Amino acid sequence: MDRMIVAVFDSEREASEGMRALQEMHGEGNIVLYAMAVIAKEPDGKVVVKQGADEGPVGTALARISH
Repeated sequence: MDRMIVAVFDSEREASEGMRALQEMHGEGNIVLYAMAVIAKEPDGKVVVKQGADEGPVGTALARISH
């Protein structure tokens, strides 16, 4: 069964830390990540991908930064 993790952070720094923590869990074999992205909503309302790493075809871990 596919599952998606969505985490909301207050800053890009916190989102990057969350991304590193997920990657560490993946490296330890506790979870399997197929893709990751940090997505931010800019002050003008535009949504942009700040960081992305595709490790496979299924699943995405997302972190949304609220300003």
